[in-house]
Amino acid sequence: MRGLKALVIGMGILIVIGLAVVVVTIAKRTSDRSGGGADTAPTGRVFATDVAIPAGARVVETTADGGRVLVRLALPGGKSRILVIDAATGRRLGTIDLVPE
Repeated sequence: MRGLKALVIGMGILIVIGLAVVVVTIAKRTSDRSGGGADTAPTGRVFATDVAIPAGARVVETTADGGRVLVRLALPGGKSRILVIDAATGRRLGTIDLVPE
């Protein structure tokens, strides 16, 4: 009888610990998602930046891909360029010129 009592107490402690882990995990994930609005980076910091585009170019399409923003530009003369921008900082990481074969 003593062994059964110890087993029930031990399992009760494990249930309480498991429930605490689940509650903490849910709270942590909820607070991570509420850290940013429309003007905040994934890190929760507000920033504003200018990204220069060539004169006469126009933005055709934008796409978010992971931690990057891809901006497709239509350049004068019928060429296209893709700007790769870091979503967390707004810094331009590079460009890709699309040229016909």
